[in-house]
Amino acid sequence: MKKILVLLCFILYIISAHAQYCSIKKGRTAYYVTTEVKEGKTLKDTMCIADVVDKGDRLIIREDAFGEHYDSLSIKSGINRLFYIYHKSQDMTEVILLDGKSEYEYQKYSKNIYAEGRISIPLKDHVQNGDDIPQCNFLQKSGPMTLKGKYKGRETIHTPAGDFDCIKIYTEQKGKVMFISETEYSIDWYAKNIGLVKSETITKKGKVISTTLLYAIKE
Repeated sequence: MKKILVLLCFILYIISAHAQYCSIKKGRTAYYVTTEVKEGKTLKDTMCIADVVDKGDRLIIREDAFGEHYDSLSIKSGINRLFYIYHKSQDMTEVILLDGKSEYEYQKYSKNIYAEGRISIPLKDHVQNGDDIPQCNFLQKSGPMTLKGKYKGRETIHTPAGDFDCIKIYTEQKGKVMFISETEYSIDWYAKNIGLVKSETITKKGKVISTTLLYAIKE
């Protein structure tokens, strides 16, 4: 009996040690509530795992968003799509925010838009609090974009959907359109086998502008 328990603990350790920071269950739906502090508004959105493609050395996960943040034009153009790439050998999950040359064959709209580079966030274990997130760049007709940030350790986030052990990241996204530059500051929390649990958009001084929180999951 003791040998069986030891074996089960070992299997659970292996599974937990190699897990992606997103869901890979097709059809799984996560529900979020966003509170905009200044406007006093509350918006609701859903994120559904639309497809999972196994490329051998990596998994490509497409997540589609619907709700009050997304109008018909953003859905038609594919702006509501988010991609994760789980690199198996590196045990690293890459959150793809913008991609000039998509690896996903169904993202046909990107072929009609001039863009190059990739804005992504690598999520992995064994990073230290204060480690830099590699800077990445993206160029499109309207202007360049860059992302940089830092890993901020781990934190347990309490939500209506449960408590989650999360990796915490801080990012700065800077974009330029014509002669106008804007920078967005964010703090995000991601949990294994879940994906995004909480997100805050903040000012440069750290004041919270809006908060997005997971409140339910439907498998």
